[in-house]
Amino acid sequence: YAELKETMTAQRAIEHLRRMADKKETIRYAYVTDKNGVLVGYLHIEDLVFAPPTAKVGELMRTEVISVDVDMDQEEVARICKKYDLDVIPVVDGTGRLRGIITYDDVMDVLSEEADEDIQKISALETIDISYFQASIPLLVRKRVVWLAVLLLLEAISGTVLKAYSHALEAVVGLAYFIPMLIDSGGNAGAQSAAMIIRELAIKGEIGLKDTFRIFYKELSSGLLLGGILSFIAILRAVWLVGNNAALALSVAFALVAVILIGTMAGAFLPIIARKLRFDPAIVSGPLVTTLVDVVGLAVYFEIAKLLLHIS
Repeated sequence: YAELKETMTAQRAIEHLRRMADKKETIRYAYVTDKNGVLVGYLHIEDLVFAPPTAKVGELMRTEVISVDVDMDQEEVARICKKYDLDVIPVVDGTGRLRGIITYDDVMDVLSEEADEDIQKISALETIDISYFQASIPLLVRKRVVWLAVLLLLEAISGTVLKAYSHALEAVVGLAYFIPMLIDSGGNAGAQSAAMIIRELAIKGEIGLKDTFRIFYKELSSGLLLGGILSFIAILRAVWLVGNNAALALSVAFALVAVILIGTMAGAFLPIIARKLRFDPAIVSGPLVTTLVDVVGLAVYFEIAKLLLHIS
Protein backbone atom coordinates (compact mmCIF):
# COMPACT_ATOMS: atom_id res chain seq x y z
CA TYR A 1 0.00 0.00 0.00
CA ALA A 2 1.06 3.58 -0.60
CA GLU A 3 1.83 5.54 2.56
CA LEU A 4 2.66 9.24 2.69
CA LYS A 5 3.61 11.58 5.52
CA GLU A 6 1.50 14.67 6.05
CA THR A 7 4.61 16.88 5.99
CA MET A 8 5.55 15.84 2.42
CA THR A 9 5.06 18.22 -0.48
CA ALA A 10 2.95 17.17 -3.47
CA GLN A 11 6.04 16.95 -5.69
CA ARG A 12 7.95 14.79 -3.23
CA ALA A 13 4.89 12.56 -2.73
CA ILE A 14 4.58 11.99 -6.49
CA GLU A 15 8.26 11.11 -6.73
CA HIS A 16 7.89 8.73 -3.80
CA LEU A 17 4.89 7.00 -5.40
CA ARG A 18 6.68 6.76 -8.75
CA ARG A 19 9.64 4.98 -7.14
CA MET A 20 7.42 2.58 -5.21
CA ALA A 21 4.70 1.95 -7.82
CA ASP A 22 5.90 -1.46 -8.99
CA LYS A 23 6.15 -2.70 -5.38
CA LYS A 24 2.67 -1.65 -4.28
CA GLU A 25 -0.63 -3.46 -4.75
CA THR A 26 -2.29 -0.18 -5.71
CA ILE A 27 -1.36 3.51 -5.75
CA ARG A 28 -4.79 4.76 -6.73
CA TYR A 29 -5.18 5.71 -3.09
CA ALA A 30 -2.35 6.94 -0.87
CA TYR A 31 -2.83 6.87 2.88
CA VAL A 32 -1.46 9.67 5.02
CA THR A 33 0.06 9.05 8.45
CA ASP A 34 1.53 11.33 11.09
CA LYS A 35 4.99 10.98 12.64
CA ASN A 36 3.72 8.12 14.84
CA GLY A 37 2.27 6.16 11.93
CA VAL A 38 -1.33 6.95 12.88
CA LEU A 39 -3.71 7.13 9.92
CA VAL A 40 -4.95 10.70 9.53
CA GLY A 41 -6.29 10.84 5.96
CA TYR A 42 -6.03 9.71 2.37
CA LEU A 43 -5.49 11.07 -1.13
CA HIS A 44 -6.47 10.15 -4.65
CA ILE A 45 -3.49 10.13 -6.97
CA GLU A 46 -5.10 12.94 -9.00
CA ASP A 47 -5.17 15.12 -5.87
CA LEU A 48 -1.37 15.17 -6.03
CA VAL A 49 -1.07 15.46 -9.79
CA PHE A 50 -3.19 18.62 -9.99
CA ALA A 51 -1.90 20.21 -6.78
CA PRO A 52 0.82 22.91 -6.64
CA PRO A 53 4.23 21.19 -6.27
CA THR A 54 4.89 22.87 -2.92
CA ALA A 55 1.48 22.10 -1.38
CA LYS A 56 1.67 19.94 1.73
CA VAL A 57 0.06 16.51 1.76
CA GLY A 58 -1.54 17.41 5.09
CA GLU A 59 -3.32 20.30 3.37
CA LEU A 60 -4.51 18.20 0.43
CA MET A 61 -5.62 15.04 2.21
CA ARG A 62 -9.19 14.04 2.92
CA THR A 63 -9.71 13.37 6.61
CA GLU A 64 -13.04 11.49 6.37
CA VAL A 65 -11.33 8.13 6.06
CA ILE A 66 -13.17 4.86 6.68
CA SER A 67 -10.95 2.18 8.19
CA VAL A 68 -11.30 -1.22 9.86
CA ASP A 69 -9.58 -2.76 12.86
CA VAL A 70 -7.08 -5.60 12.45
CA ASP A 71 -9.27 -7.81 14.67
CA MET A 72 -12.52 -7.18 12.79
CA ASP A 73 -14.29 -10.23 11.35
CA GLN A 74 -13.71 -10.59 7.62
CA GLU A 75 -17.44 -10.76 6.89
CA GLU A 76 -17.97 -7.45 8.70
CA VAL A 77 -15.14 -5.90 6.65
CA ALA A 78 -16.81 -7.07 3.45
CA ARG A 79 -20.12 -5.61 4.66
CA ILE A 80 -18.51 -2.20 5.28
CA CYS A 81 -16.85 -2.20 1.84
CA LYS A 82 -20.17 -3.03 0.22
CA LYS A 83 -22.07 -0.43 2.25
CA TYR A 84 -19.72 2.42 1.33
CA ASP A 85 -18.84 1.10 -2.16
CA LEU A 86 -15.10 1.00 -1.41
CA ASP A 87 -12.46 -0.45 -3.72
CA VAL A 88 -9.83 -0.31 -0.98
CA ILE A 89 -10.08 0.04 2.79
CA PRO A 90 -7.20 0.70 5.22
CA VAL A 91 -6.57 -1.52 8.24
CA VAL A 92 -5.47 0.01 11.56
CA ASP A 93 -4.55 -1.39 14.97
CA GLY A 94 -5.94 -0.40 18.36
CA THR A 95 -3.84 2.78 18.43
CA GLY A 96 -4.90 3.89 14.95
CA ARG A 97 -1.60 2.99 13.27
CA LEU A 98 -1.87 1.96 9.63
CA ARG A 99 -1.16 -1.77 9.25
CA GLY A 100 -2.24 -2.51 5.69
CA ILE A 101 -5.08 -2.39 3.20
CA ILE A 102 -7.81 -4.70 1.95
CA THR A 103 -8.62 -4.48 -1.76
CA TYR A 104 -11.76 -5.23 -3.75
CA ASP A 105 -10.30 -8.57 -4.84
CA ASP A 106 -9.78 -9.53 -1.20
CA VAL A 107 -13.37 -8.58 -0.39
CA MET A 108 -14.73 -10.65 -3.28
CA ASP A 109 -12.74 -13.66 -2.06
CA VAL A 110 -14.23 -13.22 1.41
CA LEU A 111 -17.79 -12.87 0.07
CA SER A 112 -17.33 -15.98 -2.07
CA GLU A 113 -15.96 -17.91 0.91
CA GLU A 114 -18.77 -16.77 3.21
CA ALA A 115 -21.38 -17.59 0.56
CA ASP A 116 -19.96 -21.12 0.26
CA GLU A 117 -20.15 -21.53 4.04
CA ASP A 118 -23.72 -20.25 4.22
CA ILE A 119 -24.86 -22.55 1.41
CA GLN A 120 -23.40 -25.53 3.23
CA LYS A 121 -24.88 -24.51 6.59
CA ILE A 122 -28.31 -23.87 5.08
CA SER A 123 -28.17 -27.45 3.81
CA ALA A 124 -27.33 -28.73 7.33
CA LEU A 125 -23.76 -29.49 6.31
CA GLU A 126 -20.64 -28.65 8.29
CA THR A 127 -18.23 -26.44 6.36
CA ILE A 128 -15.92 -28.26 3.93
CA ASP A 129 -12.98 -26.04 2.96
CA ILE A 130 -11.74 -28.14 0.06
CA SER A 131 -13.21 -29.17 -3.28
CA TYR A 132 -15.85 -31.89 -3.27
CA PHE A 133 -13.65 -33.99 -5.57
CA GLN A 134 -10.69 -33.63 -3.21
CA ALA A 135 -12.71 -34.61 -0.14
CA SER A 136 -12.48 -38.22 1.00
CA ILE A 137 -15.58 -40.32 1.68
CA PRO A 138 -14.88 -40.44 5.46
CA LEU A 139 -14.62 -36.63 5.50
CA LEU A 140 -17.91 -36.24 3.61
CA VAL A 141 -19.62 -38.64 6.01
CA ARG A 142 -18.17 -36.91 9.08
CA LYS A 143 -19.29 -33.47 7.89
CA ARG A 144 -22.84 -34.66 7.24
CA VAL A 145 -23.67 -37.24 9.86
CA VAL A 146 -24.03 -34.96 12.91
CA TRP A 147 -26.75 -32.74 11.48
CA LEU A 148 -28.50 -35.67 9.81
CA ALA A 149 -28.63 -37.42 13.19
CA VAL A 150 -29.98 -34.28 14.91
CA LEU A 151 -32.65 -33.83 12.25
CA LEU A 152 -33.53 -37.53 12.44
CA LEU A 153 -34.14 -37.20 16.18
CA LEU A 154 -36.26 -34.10 15.65
CA GLU A 155 -38.25 -35.82 12.91
CA ALA A 156 -38.92 -38.65 15.37
CA ILE A 157 -41.12 -36.16 17.21
CA SER A 158 -43.35 -36.13 14.11
CA GLY A 159 -43.88 -39.84 14.63
CA THR A 160 -44.86 -39.17 18.22
CA VAL A 161 -47.40 -36.58 17.05
CA LEU A 162 -48.85 -39.03 14.52
CA LYS A 163 -49.13 -41.69 17.19
CA ALA A 164 -50.89 -39.26 19.53
CA TYR A 165 -53.49 -38.53 16.84
CA SER A 166 -53.78 -42.08 15.49
CA HIS A 167 -57.42 -42.17 16.60
CA ALA A 168 -58.13 -39.22 14.29
CA LEU A 169 -56.49 -41.01 11.38
CA GLU A 170 -58.51 -44.13 12.12
CA ALA A 171 -61.72 -42.11 12.23
CA VAL A 172 -61.03 -40.21 9.01
CA VAL A 173 -58.48 -41.99 6.83
CA GLY A 174 -58.60 -39.16 4.31
CA LEU A 175 -56.64 -36.95 6.72
CA ALA A 176 -53.50 -38.90 5.84
CA TYR A 177 -53.72 -37.94 2.16
CA PHE A 178 -52.84 -34.31 2.89
CA ILE A 179 -50.06 -34.67 5.46
CA PRO A 180 -47.17 -34.48 2.92
CA MET A 181 -48.69 -31.44 1.22
CA LEU A 182 -49.20 -29.58 4.49
CA ILE A 183 -45.82 -30.16 6.08
CA ASP A 184 -43.95 -29.58 2.81
CA SER A 185 -45.78 -26.30 2.19
CA GLY A 186 -45.03 -25.04 5.70
CA GLY A 187 -41.39 -26.06 5.48
CA ASN A 188 -40.97 -24.47 2.06
CA ALA A 189 -42.55 -21.21 3.23
CA GLY A 190 -40.27 -21.20 6.27
CA ALA A 191 -37.17 -21.84 4.19
CA GLN A 192 -38.10 -18.93 1.89
CA SER A 193 -38.55 -16.54 4.82
CA ALA A 194 -35.31 -17.72 6.41
CA ALA A 195 -33.38 -17.14 3.18
CA MET A 196 -34.66 -13.55 2.91
CA ILE A 197 -33.92 -12.72 6.56
CA ILE A 198 -30.45 -14.29 6.44
CA ARG A 199 -29.69 -12.16 3.38
CA GLU A 200 -30.90 -9.05 5.25
CA LEU A 201 -28.72 -9.96 8.24
CA ALA A 202 -25.74 -10.37 5.92
CA ILE A 203 -26.31 -6.87 4.51
CA LYS A 204 -27.23 -4.99 7.70
CA GLY A 205 -25.41 -7.05 10.31
CA GLU A 206 -28.09 -6.54 12.96
CA ILE A 207 -31.87 -6.13 12.91
CA GLY A 208 -33.27 -3.67 15.45
CA LEU A 209 -36.56 -3.66 17.34
CA LYS A 210 -38.23 -1.39 14.77
CA ASP A 211 -37.19 -3.73 11.97
CA THR A 212 -38.50 -6.70 13.97
CA PHE A 213 -42.00 -5.20 14.03
CA ARG A 214 -41.79 -4.55 10.29
CA ILE A 215 -40.75 -8.15 9.70
CA PHE A 216 -43.65 -9.40 11.84
CA TYR A 217 -46.13 -7.31 9.84
CA LYS A 218 -44.68 -8.34 6.47
CA GLU A 219 -44.53 -12.04 7.30
CA LEU A 220 -48.00 -12.03 8.88
CA SER A 221 -49.48 -10.31 5.83
CA SER A 222 -47.63 -12.37 3.25
CA GLY A 223 -48.29 -15.57 5.23
CA LEU A 224 -52.04 -14.92 5.26
CA LEU A 225 -52.09 -14.09 1.55
CA LEU A 226 -49.97 -17.09 0.61
CA GLY A 227 -52.04 -19.33 2.86
CA GLY A 228 -55.25 -18.06 1.29
CA ILE A 229 -54.03 -18.68 -2.25
CA LEU A 230 -52.65 -22.12 -1.47
CA SER A 231 -55.70 -23.13 0.58
CA PHE A 232 -57.93 -22.51 -2.45
CA ILE A 233 -55.76 -24.93 -4.43
CA ALA A 234 -55.84 -27.36 -1.49
CA ILE A 235 -59.66 -27.31 -1.41
CA LEU A 236 -59.80 -28.23 -5.09
CA ARG A 237 -57.36 -31.06 -4.46
CA ALA A 238 -59.35 -32.26 -1.45
CA VAL A 239 -62.59 -32.33 -3.45
CA TRP A 240 -60.83 -34.29 -6.19
CA LEU A 241 -59.37 -36.82 -3.73
CA VAL A 242 -62.18 -37.39 -1.23
CA GLY A 243 -65.26 -36.11 -2.99
CA ASN A 244 -67.96 -34.00 -1.41
CA ASN A 245 -66.57 -33.81 2.14
CA ALA A 246 -66.75 -30.13 2.99
CA ALA A 247 -65.55 -30.53 6.57
CA LEU A 248 -62.39 -32.35 5.50
CA ALA A 249 -61.71 -29.85 2.72
CA LEU A 250 -62.09 -26.95 5.16
CA SER A 251 -59.86 -28.71 7.69
CA VAL A 252 -57.12 -28.96 5.08
CA ALA A 253 -57.62 -25.34 3.99
CA PHE A 254 -57.54 -23.84 7.50
CA ALA A 255 -54.63 -26.05 8.48
CA LEU A 256 -52.68 -24.96 5.42
CA VAL A 257 -53.15 -21.27 6.29
CA ALA A 258 -51.99 -21.97 9.84
CA VAL A 259 -48.99 -24.03 8.74
CA ILE A 260 -47.90 -21.39 6.21
CA LEU A 261 -48.11 -18.74 8.94
CA ILE A 262 -46.10 -20.90 11.33
CA GLY A 263 -43.52 -21.53 8.62
CA THR A 264 -43.08 -17.88 7.64
CA MET A 265 -42.82 -16.76 11.27
CA ALA A 266 -40.38 -19.50 12.21
CA GLY A 267 -38.29 -18.89 9.12
CA ALA A 268 -38.19 -15.14 9.78
CA PHE A 269 -37.52 -15.09 13.50
CA LEU A 270 -35.33 -18.13 14.15
CA PRO A 271 -32.37 -16.56 12.27
CA ILE A 272 -32.84 -13.30 14.23
CA ILE A 273 -32.94 -15.18 17.54
CA ALA A 274 -29.88 -17.17 16.50
CA ARG A 275 -27.95 -13.95 15.77
CA LYS A 276 -28.93 -12.52 19.16
CA LEU A 277 -27.67 -15.70 20.83
CA ARG A 278 -24.39 -15.47 18.85
CA PHE A 279 -25.16 -18.48 16.65
CA ASP A 280 -24.80 -18.49 12.88
CA PRO A 281 -28.28 -17.69 11.41
CA ALA A 282 -27.61 -19.96 8.43
CA ILE A 283 -27.54 -22.98 10.73
CA VAL A 284 -31.16 -22.55 11.85
CA SER A 285 -32.57 -22.21 8.35
CA GLY A 286 -33.34 -24.81 5.72
CA PRO A 287 -33.74 -28.31 7.14
CA LEU A 288 -33.96 -27.20 10.78
CA VAL A 289 -36.80 -24.75 10.14
CA THR A 290 -38.50 -27.34 7.95
CA THR A 291 -38.23 -30.01 10.63
CA LEU A 292 -39.64 -27.78 13.38
CA VAL A 293 -42.50 -26.65 11.15
CA ASP A 294 -43.26 -30.29 10.32
CA VAL A 295 -43.74 -31.16 13.98
CA VAL A 296 -45.83 -28.12 14.92
CA GLY A 297 -47.77 -28.22 11.65
CA LEU A 298 -48.89 -31.80 12.20
CA ALA A 299 -50.26 -31.01 15.64
CA VAL A 300 -52.11 -27.94 14.33
CA TYR A 301 -53.56 -29.93 11.42
CA PHE A 302 -54.98 -32.64 13.64
CA GLU A 303 -56.38 -30.19 16.18
CA ILE A 304 -58.22 -28.30 13.43
CA ALA A 305 -59.47 -31.58 11.95
CA LYS A 306 -60.73 -32.77 15.35
CA LEU A 307 -62.64 -29.52 15.78
CA LEU A 308 -64.25 -29.41 12.32
CA LEU A 309 -64.79 -33.14 11.89
CA HIS A 310 -66.03 -33.62 15.47
CA ILE A 311 -63.48 -36.29 16.28
CA SER A 312 -63.32 -37.05 19.99
